[in-house]
Amino acid sequence: MVAAALAFAAVSAAQAGDIGTVREVYATAFRTPPAGQRAPVTLRAGLAQDERIETLTDAAVGMLFADDTTFRVGPDSNVVLDAYVFDPASNRGQVAIRLARGSMRFITGRMAKDGVRVFTPSVTIGVRGTDFAVLVYPGGVTDVLVFDGSVLMQPLQAAQPVVLSPGQYARAAGPAGPVQIFGLPPSNRGGFIGVSEIDRRIAGRNPPAPQPFVPPPTPMIVPMPAQPVQPPTPQYPFGR
Repeated sequence: MVAAALAFAAVSAAQAGDIGTVREVYATAFRTPPAGQRAPVTLRAGLAQDERIETLTDAAVGMLFADDTTFRVGPDSNVVLDAYVFDPASNRGQVAIRLARGSMRFITGRMAKDGVRVFTPSVTIGVRGTDFAVLVYPGGVTDVLVFDGSVLMQPLQAAQPVVLSPGQYARAAGPAGPVQIFGLPPSNRGGFIGVSEIDRRIAGRNPPAPQPFVPPPTPMIVPMPAQPVQPPTPQYPFGR
């Protein structure tokens, strides 16, 4: 047990300075390493724990972590890679990401899913599955869209999480909820929060003109034990 703990600590220490690499950059983005200077994001740059990534309008960054997790950040986003520890021998570890604003897509790699957490101003997100996206509006209102697997979404002041399945997206109006759960047909799953546009921008291609937003069916409301918070008018990062 002690040997395993020491080995895990050694891996975490070794990876504290290089937890992954930048694989794709589109337009202008910046990085701020811990105790470092803010500088433009460049291809093949190493990533550090506690590093901040900021993208400007129309920018996007694609990253690959040491466990083969794909992490993509969309336009006008501010995200911090709070923690990353990975033991390749057991595929155990921890990832903690803090998205203050903007959009991201997370496709899990070899790391055990129970070690992944995403934090926004309104919710904590736990992962049971493999592919999901998050959008944080001004004011902290948070949307989560699940492509594959499942996700646990818990407003910060709520007692229990909400489980989201593939093809569902949910909106948390604030730290106390409520949470609205929608089901979208496959043709709408990318366009709602611009995930398909994010992927095209990361690849360096101009996306087609955005399609009009199609409102989803009447949502299911999951009550939360607090006063509801009204969300602001959504500002879609790619237009409507």
